[in-house]
Amino acid sequence: MAISPALASLVGRWSGDNTVWLEPGTDPLCSSASADVSLEGEGQALCMRYAWSEGGKPQSGILLLVGDAALTAWAGAWTDSWHYANQLMDVRGTSDGNSVSVRGSYAAPPGPDWGWRLVLEPGDADRCMLRMHNITPDGEEALAVEMQLTRSA
Repeated sequence: MAISPALASLVGRWSGDNTVWLEPGTDPLCSSASADVSLEGEGQALCMRYAWSEGGKPQSGILLLVGDAALTAWAGAWTDSWHYANQLMDVRGTSDGNSVSVRGSYAAPPGPDWGWRLVLEPGDADRCMLRMHNITPDGEEALAVEMQLTRSA
């Protein structure tokens, strides 16, 4: 397993804005956000710890990613205190050589499971973005979270 140079460049502290859409077409919930990105496992895994607030209450999450030797297949785990509290989502996906897109699923009783896609996208040296999408059982995607971050000094 390995980490691409684009993702390895994200190591450090970040701050910015978090936007959450509870449903498509509704007014978003906006707050400040922060993130710490590190390499773990002797550089084989990328760990992103992030925080924001919802209704003035602190929230936090973690995304852990590893890539295959060719850096095309990715696996990981994700959880946070608000969207997926007390659970750990297994995520798998691909990379275009720059950003990584991984997908997992969650139960939505009494119906079928829904999908959840996370995209970590390095920008230039001082910007990155974490997006999360809700995916209906029919495959329709809607942006649920967009965290726009700038490297902290």
